[in-house]
Amino acid sequence: MSTGRKCDGYAPPQPNKGQSPASSQSSPELLELTAYSIPFRMPGSQRDRQLLHYFCVRGAAELSGFVNNDFWSQTALLASQNETIVRQSLIALSSLHLDLSRASGSDIVTEKVGKETLTQYGKALRSLQTRINRSDETPQARFETSKAALICCALFHCFESAMGESEAALRHLSNGLHLLAEHDKHQAVEDEHMPSLRDLFGRLDLQATFFDDGRTPSLQMVSPLERNTGLFAGPMGTFFTLGEAQKHLNRLQNWLLHLITDNLQYHNQPAHCVPQSALAEKAQLVMEFQHWAQRYNNFISGSSEFGQSEFVHGGRDQAVQTLWAHHAMSEMLLASKIPDNPEIFGDIPNHRALQLIQRCESILLPLTKVEGSSPCSSFSGTFTALPYRSLSSETGVIVALFLLAMKCADEQVIEAATDLLVTSQRREGLYDAVTMAKLVHQLKTVRNQRKQGLEEVGMGVGGDMPLEDWVEDLIDQTPGGAGALASLVGEVPGGQMQQRHGSFNI
Repeated sequence: MSTGRKCDGYAPPQPNKGQSPASSQSSPELLELTAYSIPFRMPGSQRDRQLLHYFCVRGAAELSGFVNNDFWSQTALLASQNETIVRQSLIALSSLHLDLSRASGSDIVTEKVGKETLTQYGKALRSLQTRINRSDETPQARFETSKAALICCALFHCFESAMGESEAALRHLSNGLHLLAEHDKHQAVEDEHMPSLRDLFGRLDLQATFFDDGRTPSLQMVSPLERNTGLFAGPMGTFFTLGEAQKHLNRLQNWLLHLITDNLQYHNQPAHCVPQSALAEKAQLVMEFQHWAQRYNNFISGSSEFGQSEFVHGGRDQAVQTLWAHHAMSEMLLASKIPDNPEIFGDIPNHRALQLIQRCESILLPLTKVEGSSPCSSFSGTFTALPYRSLSSETGVIVALFLLAMKCADEQVIEAATDLLVTSQRREGLYDAVTMAKLVHQLKTVRNQRKQGLEEVGMGVGGDMPLEDWVEDLIDQTPGGAGALASLVGEVPGGQMQQRHGSFNI
């Protein structure tokens, strides 16, 4: 179903005529509400208050993913108290989250989105466009408009991502990053909301680059001087909060992606072709990831709250494990690049990759386990899927699982990663787990057809190759990331195997 939206600015969407009447019915649990968990008095209709209540009690926690952050728990909600355009945008996103939370993994997402949700979203788009076009604002009012627009860009990005409209989502992200750059250029003082906004756009910028490996991160979260001297004086010390640890890790990931994209010309080149400056910077970054791990370990072992059982087996442990998973994924990527080291992902068995999958499984286990299942249940086939979709805007485990499925030669890794994608029933921003699993299955079909074709003409390939090497020509033909590749594969079920070995840039 096409929503008819045009999102290359903030133009209003066209009316949608293909909605199912059932999809627009109000949720019974919302209609039964008589009290609201909203921390302030809010103007608007009863339905608006119901949806903001839903955001407070469920939406914010799910959208923030496994690691809680200030944008979803504070910034967006507080800004909605005084900013009508933020409130309209937040209500639209909350309505969408409610619609999609009723969908199963087999449902077509757009068929579950109610007309009311799309109407509210169109209203928010038009309101922001009207606000931006004002020419009579004072400097302070322009600052408030800029900040509200930044928040709306983030909310619109999340809305379009949840709908599976990755191109529109990336345009909203680009708009937000442009506004952030303009703010930094003209505003000398930040208010209380800007740090959480800056951190959010940093994370979304990373996610977009993992999704589209032809993209370079827009933000420079590490200065040229820091890329030479490092961020940490040494491994000693600790972090004081999970948020601080996440922020430092995001900076290292931003550095990693810039380092990889800055040296793409040396991909598939022997080590002696790589400049010493690039090798030295890689060595520095390897050390920085090691220092982060030591400080993070100091933080976890030195914090009394992580020694208590309710945190070890609850949401806080999911947050702790999520950062470890992001760290492990980043270290593997770095080790495999500059110069290329095919053994990192090509080892069989790949114990490092299997350990990362088990860590991802431990993160998902509280969401999906059946009674009596073990932490390694997916390897024994007892891991069960969620009965509903889980929708987050933040990077969790899907990126790591998809990269392992594409890059590893070990078939056990590919199968385990794909199984976890299917059972998780998650969308994390631009990445939908079920879609990524279908993509892996499609590409495996291409691989098997090409492998059989080579064997039939006596050109068998010695040893196992990563999936991305078998479909390198498809990757080259498909700029725009994993979503674009998924749309192409159905049109190219087989084809001649290119006699060259490439991979995703990342």
